[in-house]
Amino acid sequence: MSSFSQQQSNISKTIITVIVFVLMSIIVLFVLFSYYTQLPTTNNEQRVTIPEGASLIKTATILENNNVIRSALVLRVLGQMNDISVKAGTYAFDNTTRTVSELLVRLDTSDYGDVYTTVTFPEGITREQIATILAAADLPNISTEKFLELTQGKEGYLFPDTYQFLPESDTQLVVDTLELVFSERTKEIQSLRTNRSWADIVTMASIIEREAGDDEEEQKIVAGILWKRIDQGIPLQVDAPFVYAIGKGSAELRTADLRADGPYNTYTRKGLTPTPIGNPGISALRAAIDPTKTLYYFYLHDTKGGIHYGITHADHIRNKQQYL
Repeated sequence: MSSFSQQQSNISKTIITVIVFVLMSIIVLFVLFSYYTQLPTTNNEQRVTIPEGASLIKTATILENNNVIRSALVLRVLGQMNDISVKAGTYAFDNTTRTVSELLVRLDTSDYGDVYTTVTFPEGITREQIATILAAADLPNISTEKFLELTQGKEGYLFPDTYQFLPESDTQLVVDTLELVFSERTKEIQSLRTNRSWADIVTMASIIEREAGDDEEEQKIVAGILWKRIDQGIPLQVDAPFVYAIGKGSAELRTADLRADGPYNTYTRKGLTPTPIGNPGISALRAAIDPTKTLYYFYLHDTKGGIHYGITHADHIRNKQQYL
């Protein structure tokens, strides 16, 4: 073989070697890139908190230290390339987020995942009962004492509903949310024309919430009866306020309780109670502002929850004898 041919052969071998090396390098880089841009699998959900003001660099370090990602460097490079703006908060990570790119989108859009704590406050609930429910919820930054302090004088104006709060939610945020939702959800009702004050409407609704069942028509009839008694100077003579004031329901009340005068005793005093006795829902508020007018002055519930109305006191006595 001539020297020229030998030289060509060596060049060809060199080129092949370089090509093989480049191809192998590309394959290795591709494998490494694929590896480091995939999130580690996990058997359990992880929750990681990104503090307020954390940079992309700090966030990447936090996520790597918590084994959410394999490489802080990869997240930083991809995040800078895509101009990601990290949003603070507590994030839930499980196997549904598989790549660093998907993770970066979540960080940029405040997609926290299923980290919310769901809390339900039933209609008619008092602020003390709300505090008890919050104390049992997975919300470490909530203080029941602070909640009762912040809601002093706000009974009736904390909207009962199902809420979802982030783990870092504090007491002020919860109170603000309950008040804001009340304001938003009652805008339409407050716009209705009535000769009664909004405070009286809310107080009456809180009584209706306890005195009537869930049926909207029943609530409206009971509201009509109670407003008529007030307008004609007849005491309401309802038991629900005793639960709020002294913790006794109808079955526990004694004659002495009914005769003991106090601001929430609607047997000894005429008119509404001085404050709402709970936080009413929409249907009770609608009933209070738009009651059904009837001839009735009395009502009672039997042992099965059925309601029976009476026009006269004699009707009421007969209903008691027949249904209680």
